[in-house]
Amino acid sequence: MASICSGVLSGVPVLNLGCPIWMIGGGVLAVYFFDLKHARPLVRLADGARLGMITGFFGFFFYFFVNLLSQLLIMRGPQRMLEAYRQAIEKYPMPPGPEADQLKVFVSTPGGMAALFVLGAIFSFITFVLLSTAGGAIGVKALKKES
Repeated sequence: MASICSGVLSGVPVLNLGCPIWMIGGGVLAVYFFDLKHARPLVRLADGARLGMITGFFGFFFYFFVNLLSQLLIMRGPQRMLEAYRQAIEKYPMPPGPEADQLKVFVSTPGGMAALFVLGAIFSFITFVLLSTAGGAIGVKALKKES
């Protein structure tokens, strides 16, 4: 449930401005839900981090599909979406030189655009898992009951 919350909030346009908060919050929320469901709360930070990591793993997939679907709907189809990304890359300021020109040519090809999307997805996945892992550890610390 926590992964759905963090993934959907991170994937919806405008709400995705708080993406790091939603990722960390997903880990905290997973620990909170664990405490509600089980008789014993998590005590070790490592257990909360592990729970947060699992939340981040599944949360990324919700984020990915919600974000992709929203981009396709906003841009009115895959062709317009790819064209908008190509135009954004062409407008991106790069230092002059042959390497920048080669990069622009590479990204304008279907293979280059696919490589750009895969690298972006890998970066997003790593970020999602790391921040949710941190959120799980934070959740254990924040929800720890004083004895």
